[in-house]
Amino acid sequence: MKKMFYIEIKDTNAISGGIYPLGEMTEKQAIKEVIKRAKELWRQDKERFYTLSYNIATDEDALDMVYSVDLWRGDITVYDYRTEEFIKDTWRERYENKKAQYEAEMEALEAKLM
Repeated sequence: MKKMFYIEIKDTNAISGGIYPLGEMTEKQAIKEVIKRAKELWRQDKERFYTLSYNIATDEDALDMVYSVDLWRGDITVYDYRTEEFIKDTWRERYENKKAQYEAEMEALEAKLM
């Protein structure tokens, strides 16, 4: 179901805050739009915009925050305030993949040494 969403610019390293209309869309579209905007801004100047943080709200005063979208050096994190769970966490996913790869390499090395 479509409803009006607003974007709140939170604590960032190069942009002042504010609340702006995002548009009438579904929740999934709102998340995709904020991620797209964050990545576009980050690609413009990666040194200046290494951290970008936004809230997605359903009211103009950002009192009804629905999601938090954070970009840190290219990694996106989407947090759902209602369920208090992470919907997307690319840094954690990459960490878990590297950890599994490292553990597999260590097991193979230990097997070779024995």
